[in-house]
This record gives sequence, C-alpha cells and structure tokens, in this order.
Amino acid sequence: MNSITTLEMMQSHHKKMKKAYSLKPMPSMDSRIQKLTSLRQALIDYSDRICESMNKDYGQRSTQDTLIADVLPCIANIDYSIENIAQWMAPSVRSAGALLSLSNVEVVYQPKGVVGIVTPWNFPIMLSVGPLISAITAGNRAMIKMSEFTPNTNKVLSDMLAQVFDKDEVVVVEGEAGLSAEFTSLAFDHLLFTGSTAVGRLVMKQRHKT
Repeated sequence: MNSITTLEMMQSHHKKMKKAYSLKPMPSMDSRIQKLTSLRQALIDYSDRICESMNKDYGQRSTQDTLIADVLPCIANIDYSIENIAQWMAPSVRSAGALLSLSNVEVVYQPKGVVGIVTPWNFPIMLSVGPLISAITAGNRAMIKMSEFTPNTNKVLSDMLAQVFDKDEVVVVEGEAGLSAEFTSLAFDHLLFTGSTAVGRLVMKQRHKT
C-alpha cells in the first residue's frame, strides 16, 4: 500500500517530494509518455478491483456505472494527452515588439513542481486520476487527498498507483476532514480541488494564508 495516513507522514513526504522535484525538475516527454502508458495499463488491470471496491463503498454501484463514469474517461484522457503532449510541450513563439524586432522570443513551458489534488467521494477515480493525468503530462509530481468516505476505493487506488509511480512521484493521502485542512495548507506549487462551493471558499482562504 502506498498511502499516507498521518499529519507527520504527510508533511515529511511533501518535503521529500519537493526535494526530488528540485533534483529532476524537467522530465522528458518520453518519460511522461511511459508513465501515462503504464497508468493506462494499470487502469485496465485494476478495473475489476476498482468496480468491486466502489460497490463496497457505496453499498450498491453497478460495474457499468463505474466503468463508464470513472475508468473509461481516464483511459480516454490518457490517450488524448499522449496524442497531444508534443504540441503542448513545444515552445510557443511570441512577438518581441518593434524595438526588439530582430530578437527571437519563445515561451518554454515548464512543470510547476508538486501538485496537490483534493478528491471528493462521488467519483473518486475520475476525480483523482483525471487531475493526476494532467499533472503527470505537465511533468509534475502529485499528492492525492482522497475522501474518508471511500476507504476501499482508496486502498485499490493506492495499490494501483504504487505499481506505476515511485513514492516520490505520486502518493495517496487518507484521513478525516481535519487532515484535509492540513493538506490544503501545504506549500503546493499548484492545488486542484473538486467539491462544493462552500468548501472551495474555505480551501481558497487556507491557500491564501500559505
């Protein structure tokens, strides 16, 4: 299992991931594609376990619902990302203006660093793996805070991601609402939140403090 369950573990691991990113801040396109391809295969390999775990967490959820709403959109997202990653990573040529008309100006797109992903209970795979795909495509590392209401799904997700990523690349965080508040206060380079407007405002206020 590749998950973190305490505040001390979470804070310590965040520091380790920041350090790991500083040592390798610009992963190649090939390495990103390799990770995405491995994640795609893992989703297929773990699809039965994902369906079973979500059925347990919800009391009753059909295999078809989980495949259509959670698993297949992630696979499609990976395919789309692999197809377009070269274009997204390519430098963008910009005008230098009249005074610097002889200059060449480019925008070179770089990863942000360590990304935090806050996932709600209702679509725990699509709303965790979906943002993760974007983070990996952009060359980032990620910590994923899962809902405490989907413990079985959290374990399967954690096991699945451990098959694809090193622990300083991607990790799952589990815990109650109090740990979620501490999670959003970490000095992430980018934070992705899915949830209610009310909670979103609290997250935004917490982020403003950091």
